[in-house]
Amino acid sequence: MFRKNYLYLSVVILFFSSPSFSTEFIVPEDLKTFNSSTYNALPLSVEADYLLKQNGNITKLLDESLAIANKYGIEEYFGFRLAHRHHDLSENEVMVEQFENLSTGPALITSVKKETSTEERTPASWLYTSSGLKVFEYSTDPQVKELYNKLMFNTSFFEEIRQVSLRLQLDQILAPAILGRQHFQHFNAEQPLYEQINAGIYASILINKPVEEIEKEKMIGGLIQTSWGLSSHKFPILCVTHCRYSDAEYRFHEYYHN
Repeated sequence: MFRKNYLYLSVVILFFSSPSFSTEFIVPEDLKTFNSSTYNALPLSVEADYLLKQNGNITKLLDESLAIANKYGIEEYFGFRLAHRHHDLSENEVMVEQFENLSTGPALITSVKKETSTEERTPASWLYTSSGLKVFEYSTDPQVKELYNKLMFNTSFFEEIRQVSLRLQLDQILAPAILGRQHFQHFNAEQPLYEQINAGIYASILINKPVEEIEKEKMIGGLIQTSWGLSSHKFPILCVTHCRYSDAEYRFHEYYHN
């Protein structure tokens, strides 16, 4: 029992200690800076999910952030992602999302890339740190690029969102993110989006999955919501994405929840 409480306290101290920004406002340069050490310090998805459930303020965050996003006209494409890692990155590596047509259907594949790789990528989500924003993940989607270019001139939006996240103690658990994707036109809007992990190629693969299969997964456990759109009534919004536990993460889940 002592070990269990000690481990939980350690996780809480690490991820609920909110950073102090060195400047009052977020600058455009913050929106495009990636740091592999920051990424590697993120919790596993099941750890982050545990912290989120313990916090209990996500509904307040979404409601208040929607009001802010409305002012900037981006509520249909913006939201939050669960700040978590699946892989450890080397110093010169980044996480990049790309669209592919697989034999099973359309997919958004987020995988490890070298910083020097040649694909045209755009920051799509961010992490709050003591030195400002750091990029969480990149995307090659055209809609992400369009909205990112707009936000470059409205960094005050991120500062407003940060203040709300900080007050609700969610700034270290949820990452502000551009969730709209032009590539969603290839997906089935009637089916949930499902994230599965391929450890062999260090990638997470986002696909459509029939509702009945999602419900079966829920019954046996092991599904975590990893994205929340601010405007849930309009597709495309990554608001029902789920992440399947890896074996290691499932052991963490068993330890804390059984």
